[in-house]
Amino acid sequence: MRRLLIFSAILFSAWLVLTSALGVVAAEMALHPGRRALTAQEADVAQSIAARNRAILAAVSIPAADGVILRAWHLHPGHGNGSTVLLLHGHTDNRAGMLGFADMFLRHGYSVLLPDARAHGVSGGDMATYGIRERDDVRLWFN
Repeated sequence: MRRLLIFSAILFSAWLVLTSALGVVAAEMALHPGRRALTAQEADVAQSIAARNRAILAAVSIPAADGVILRAWHLHPGHGNGSTVLLLHGHTDNRAGMLGFADMFLRHGYSVLLPDARAHGVSGGDMATYGIRERDDVRLWFN
């Protein structure tokens, strides 16, 4: 009986250490997403979409409240409807992931802003906060 209790205690301790380590690794991976930088090919695609829609493609940047530099593309059609669409990419992606939607909105006369979220693409920052800081970043882009 004593051996069974010792074995159970060792097994439980090993399980506790393993699950704790996995939790730390999972948290680090979630807070520090893999950065998918923009490629020259993605920039060429953006330029071709701008040309096809007779739009001007401009690289823009703004400083966030904490000093992180956020970067984006702004596509402005020559004969726009006066409205702008802000397209936000998903986790671990970059602004190029939204180029298909940008093309569609440009065809309908909208200006399009495609920012890289903090810690994504070529924007600064090394940690994703899942809305804590990002909500203020979106407000900056909106304003």
